[in-house]
Amino acid sequence: MKRKILIIDNEIAWCDLIKEAIESANLGKCQFSCTGVMGLALFKANIQNSIPYDVVLLDIHLNEHNGLTVLDKMREFEEKVGMGNTTIIMVTGTTREKEEAEKRQSNGYLNKPFSIAELRNYINV
Repeated sequence: MKRKILIIDNEIAWCDLIKEAIESANLGKCQFSCTGVMGLALFKANIQNSIPYDVVLLDIHLNEHNGLTVLDKMREFEEKVGMGNTTIIMVTGTTREKEEAEKRQSNGYLNKPFSIAELRNYINV
């Protein structure tokens, strides 16, 4: 089954690369946002339209928002509408926020660059 995946990362080239890798491997259909604000809006709109994402790949270091703040807002919205937790994987080039991401109810943590095999573990849940 193809998963519906949202990629939120301020690096457009990275979004394109990951989107192509996921879709080429037939793991899912992707949308991406280059800002946390737009990503959060897409996340909420898809839930409200009864077509929620299966997986969100969320960069921790966004330009206008910290990805951990976006994660908190996503979890608050899910709780508000009575929805179970979406699989949200935090993505970053460093490892220093891993513990904080886990405390805030992320479902995983990937360091850039990561392999499609590592990503497959989260998408195929």
